[in-house]
Amino acid sequence: MRELIPTIQNWLVSGKGIALATVIKVEGSSPRPVGAKLIVSSKGDLLGSVSGGCVESSVVEEAQQCLQSGKPNLLHYGIDNSSPWSVGLACGGKIDVFIEPLFNLSFQSGFTHSMFEKLIELIQKNQPFVLATITTGTFQGRKGLFSADNWIVDDSTGTWSNSFSKRELIDLVEKGKPRLVEIQLDASQSYKAFLEPVLPQARMVIIGAVHIAAALVTFAHELGFRTIVIDPRSAFLTRERFPQADELIHAWPQDILPKMNLVSSDCISVLSHDEKIDGPALFASLKTSIGYIGLLGSLKTRDERFVALKGEGITGKELERIHAPIGLNLGAVEPEEIALSIIAEIVAERRKNKL
Repeated sequence: MRELIPTIQNWLVSGKGIALATVIKVEGSSPRPVGAKLIVSSKGDLLGSVSGGCVESSVVEEAQQCLQSGKPNLLHYGIDNSSPWSVGLACGGKIDVFIEPLFNLSFQSGFTHSMFEKLIELIQKNQPFVLATITTGTFQGRKGLFSADNWIVDDSTGTWSNSFSKRELIDLVEKGKPRLVEIQLDASQSYKAFLEPVLPQARMVIIGAVHIAAALVTFAHELGFRTIVIDPRSAFLTRERFPQADELIHAWPQDILPKMNLVSSDCISVLSHDEKIDGPALFASLKTSIGYIGLLGSLKTRDERFVALKGEGITGKELERIHAPIGLNLGAVEPEEIALSIIAEIVAERRKNKL
């Protein structure tokens, strides 16, 4: 949801109607995971994907009908070989796609304007929250906005008050995986609801404003990371060298890293190749719950850094958290190739451990 917000805001300013399509269930193989989204404007603009192209044409057509009727719709797609023009998933899986008009107060579904403003505020503050949408029954399309701190942030329809506990909400945020659940809104009816955690933007912290760092910022930016480059050497750390970086911090890593509240979704790449910078950065990183720590250098460099860290009380078990030499073994030589190997390893770790 986060990456779609700027475009949604632009389309709204332009006076365009917007339909939102979300993959809420997957069975078997699917090109896109649960939570994947596509937005469609009343003028035919598109952003995002729900199937990598397999059923997009059908979803876009349904989205336009949704905008005309003002009513949400739940669609089911599977494999279909009945004709060359049939729409289905080539991979053989099945997906459910929920399509809804973004705003539709007349049907009491979709976002209210106040709820959407609060959602944007939470995203801008980089705070985690859960967006809940009823996908079946009388209340189809109604939404609730929840955060672990405030519990119910916005429930203007009064739909969600007793639907699930705050503990369930916190668990959903901690695991970071959307899910479809059954809820009981009254004594006679149960409904399906899609609960979608929206987590803080993951950060890519890069120690050392070296040539590899510049390429790594570019790759990380494309994958949605907030990129932060830290180096005490101001001559290297310039906006000209790092035009895409979100933050440039002129400081020693041991002074700034403990203040950053690094969490499991964040990553750090230690690239300075200077023991005066590398060592303190690794030590400070190991004292956090950060999900990925990588160190640039040869096996000899790694062993030297590890000996120094052990001398400061770091255990062998803690050292196992460090990926050294950093990156997948792609035979990389050029700075851009090394940066590619680093981002590839981070992607692999994120998919394996769900960083």
